[in-house]
Formats: sequence, structure tokens, C-alpha cells
Amino acid sequence: MRDRTVSPRAATPTALAGVLVAVLAGCGPTAAAGPVAAVQPAADCRAPAVLAALGLEPGTDASAAPATSGGARSAVAAPGAVPDDFRATGVVVCTRGGTARDVEGLWTTVSEQVLEGDLAGLVDALARTSGPSSPAGRTAVVAGGPEEGCAAAVLADGGPALWLVDALGRAVWVQVPGAACAAASAAVADELAGLDETDATDWSVALAVPRATVTPAAPSSS
Repeated sequence: MRDRTVSPRAATPTALAGVLVAVLAGCGPTAAAGPVAAVQPAADCRAPAVLAALGLEPGTDASAAPATSGGARSAVAAPGAVPDDFRATGVVVCTRGGTARDVEGLWTTVSEQVLEGDLAGLVDALARTSGPSSPAGRTAVVAGGPEEGCAAAVLADGGPALWLVDALGRAVWVQVPGAACAAASAAVADELAGLDETDATDWSVALAVPRATVTPAAPSSS
């Protein structure tokens, strides 16, 4: 598979926030808060684990393609809590795209949206996914409150994957509040809606329907 992009989309942070709320509302029971997210060289919407979380099947040679934000393919296995010493300056949101056609056929796509702005509120909202037993040791809810100890949940198929990016381009794939954390998930959506979109790209993932080929007819003998 060649490295390729599809024409930019007209996605907006507000529309994305609506998708996030809808998906999180439909998530199943939450799991215990996971480990702190591992810092990766770059955000990568085409990392195999990210594509799997989005319900997308990567092409057989997807591992050979560069990361969507440049550099080597990310080996990240799962999202995690935001590291205490990670200073985010931007956000990359990966969502399940549609399809795109080229000379080779019909491709499935993953959509990447880059957002920038004041991330303090977003980081605070994401911290609510870390319960008292989290390695990050943070909880953003009052003891005895309605969301005490609310944990992060792995997104259902088709849900967005959220990366935080620092000034050096390094990134962490972060957990987002699950269904049991209604206030936190709404806060994340609100914070995303307040950010500015600086880029949006659809990346081809796998060739779903190859272009049909016609075998030339054999010359007739006379």
C-alpha cells in the first residue's frame, strides 16, 4: 500500500465533540483505570492498536507505512492516563473515516484532526479518568461525589482515539472518561469544542474493493 492521503475534510471541533459524547454515552461498563500512557515519538492514527480500537482492519502492509504525524510506526498497545510530567501543546483526534476511491480501488480511511488552543481544561477533564488506585495518583472528583473513582473505558468500536502532543512532537494516547463518568465525558467534549482545528486529513487504511480488471480478449483466428 502506498502512503497516501485523501482530500481534507470539513470537520469541526463542535461536530467532533458531538461524536465523542454520543460514543461515550454508548460505552459498556468501565474498567479499572489503566497504567500511565507511554510516550511515543509521534501521534499515530494508523497504529495497529488505534485502528483496532476504531474497528478498522489495517492493510497487510500497513506496518510499513510511516506514522500519520511522521516518523516510525507507533508500537503503542493501549491508551493510558496522562503522565504527570507530560506538557501537552496540541491534540490529535483519530476517528473512523469513510471510503476513498483511487486507481487501485476503494479504500477504507481513518480521519485525523489536529486541534490547538488552551489545553488546561482538557487535561483536567482527562485526569478524572484516574481513580485513587491509578499510577498517576490523581482524582479530579470530590470524595463521596457522584463520580468518585470513575475509571477510564476502552472506547467501543468506532469511537475516537485521543492523542496529546507536546512541543517536541511526542505524543501519548490517552484514556477518555467512560460511560459512568458523565460529567467528565461532557467536560472533555466541551473542551475539545473550544479548541481550534489546524489540520484535518483522511488517511487510506486498507483496500476494501480492488479495481476490477478486464482481461483483454484473445485475438480471433481466421
